[in-house]
Amino acid sequence: MEGIVDFVLRDLLTQIGGLSQCTTEFVRVTDKLNPPHVFYKYCPELKNGGQTAAGVPVWVQLLGSSPETLSENADLAIELGAPGIDLNFGCPAKTVNRHDGGATLLKTPERLFHIISAVRRSARGRVPVSAKVRLGFDHKNFCLDIAQAVAAGGAHRLTIHARTKLEGYQPPAHWEYIAQMAQAIPQVPVVANGDIWSVEDYWEMVRVTGIHDVALGRGLIARPDLGRQIRQSLEGHPGFESLQGLEGHPGVEGHPGVEGHPGVEGHPGVEGHHGFEGHPGVEGHHGFDAQAPTKSLPQQTENPTHNALPELSWEQVRQQILPRFVSMSSEFRNSDFALARLKQWTR
Repeated sequence: MEGIVDFVLRDLLTQIGGLSQCTTEFVRVTDKLNPPHVFYKYCPELKNGGQTAAGVPVWVQLLGSSPETLSENADLAIELGAPGIDLNFGCPAKTVNRHDGGATLLKTPERLFHIISAVRRSARGRVPVSAKVRLGFDHKNFCLDIAQAVAAGGAHRLTIHARTKLEGYQPPAHWEYIAQMAQAIPQVPVVANGDIWSVEDYWEMVRVTGIHDVALGRGLIARPDLGRQIRQSLEGHPGFESLQGLEGHPGVEGHPGVEGHPGVEGHPGVEGHHGFEGHPGVEGHHGFDAQAPTKSLPQQTENPTHNALPELSWEQVRQQILPRFVSMSSEFRNSDFALARLKQWTR
């Protein structure tokens, strides 16, 4: 969420609790290697072991279109201490799309494959690499190809916003497509995103998709303790210990398989899927011989201050947290701008 989820807000939201991971605003990658100060600007947590004061990991998100320069920038971010790399293929902003970034890449799923493959090679197993996508650019016909491209490229996790670029943020979110995409790539953990404004929305999304992992964006800004509420609702749910956990935006810490991604052999019955030649183990529609990896809930980082936080009502959050965000952000952003962004993203 450009212009909102800076390190100040990440600090505040993770102190409230309920989040297992955060992601930076996107770092724009053009035709050159960004200098270190750019990464420190967007992710000051790199100087704190890649985590917030509450101990929540912060992954660096990159946005661009060149496999080569994205790989170089990912390598530098990792060297600077990023605990993970997230690739943005979902940004709907016209300026970004006009410069061949974000959701425009969804028009050609094979480009996602090449970018993710290159970044995975650059990461060399040091940290996981994830991707965020939408259902497509101006239609949903390629949604399964998009999922297959991400899996074939070797992403450790896929976050899906349940709209196309053309749909922007207009309700409703089409969660049923997330379910279809997840079924197409059972070996890759999928995280749902879009229109999770309440605990009730969360459980309806779970009912539709069968997925418990969620990436919270606008809903978390509107209700900063939403992650905490959802996690509390999960604690009384059967099978809670088998769930992967809850995302800040986006990311699930502790996903197995960082050192090696299992082969992808296509999804049976996906008409029009052409496979991704050149990727080890991609041989068209031969199905999956292996089950999806067992999912385990990431352990919360032990932090006495974090664990000792009192229960917060929404009114307390509104009175204490949001004003602090606006005042602290004035060091880096104009306060009027921060307020305008908050108004834009909340409802």
